[in-house]
Order: sequence, then C-alpha cells, then structure tokens
Amino acid sequence: RNSFVRIGAAVGGNAGAFGQQSNQLSATPSLPYRVQAGVAWEAGRWTLAADLILLGPRQVHDNPELKAEGLDYLVIRNPVLNVSLGGELALGGGFAIRAGFFTDFASSDATRTDVDNTSHVNHYGLTLSGGLRTDHVRTDVGFTGWWGKGTDVIPKNLDFSFLARTDAKEYGLFVFLAT
Repeated sequence: RNSFVRIGAAVGGNAGAFGQQSNQLSATPSLPYRVQAGVAWEAGRWTLAADLILLGPRQVHDNPELKAEGLDYLVIRNPVLNVSLGGELALGGGFAIRAGFFTDFASSDATRTDVDNTSHVNHYGLTLSGGLRTDHVRTDVGFTGWWGKGTDVIPKNLDFSFLARTDAKEYGLFVFLAT
C-alpha cells in the first residue's frame, strides 16, 4: 500500500484524538535470491536426496525520509547456506515412509537492533511421513518438527526507545495431510 494512517488518543493536558497520515510510501520485497541444487539416488526400494540452498544477501531501506515518524523500513540479510537431506523407503503395495532433515539458518545480523528483521534464530528440523502412491494420486500424512536457538530484540522500557538483544529459543510441530 502507499498510504498509512495512524489514529490514537492523547492522555493528559493534550487530551483528544489525533491522526497522522503519510502518502507515497514504498515497499520493496525483502526476500533474497535463492539458488538451489540437489542430487537424488534410487536403488531398489530406497531413494535418497540432498539439496544445498544458497540465500543471497539483500539490503532494503524503504522510506528513510520518514524515519522520524517511525515509517521507515530497514532489512539487512546476509548470505546463508542451508541443507536438506531426505530418504524414502517403498514398502510395497504403493505404501512408502519418508524421513528428512533440514536447516534454516538466520540471515539477519545478530548484532544490530536498528533493523526490522531482528530475529536471529538458526532452525533445524526433522520430518517424518507415510503415504500411499497410486497411478494418479499420492497421499501423505506426517509431521514436521523444528527447533531453533539464537537471539532476538526486546524493549527494555515501556516506550520501546531502548532495545536490547536477548536469548531466544523456538520450537514447533506441524502435522500435515497432503494429497
């Protein structure tokens, strides 16, 4: 969008409603380029695969002239290399089980607090699924679990004027049915 409206209410001597509007905002995509290469090997009932994923550097600073109003947007991404490994075992009758491992390393700068992408948590994950393959349909049910450790930025006072890094841990579990 290219406009922003902020409405609020003041407390104290300047009681009453206030509004702020800014037009002509810009928004540049902040996702970096991605280059991925992989190999797969199949022998009998086994299939193994590996991928390397390079996420390139990217720096975006939209609306720096509106920094005083809090409407600028700064994202700095460093290059990272991720990996995914997986395997499948065909059990017969169209049934198969699959397992995999992947990384999702943080591309943010772990030392800066003045950027909008402050989370610097490196993630690792496992996936396990089973499914049925027919001539026309493939159905899988399984889960993906991930965990991560790193740092993030939190406010050290109530008006968010002083930000500091703190330790961060993240965990997640996704259950899926795909067909």
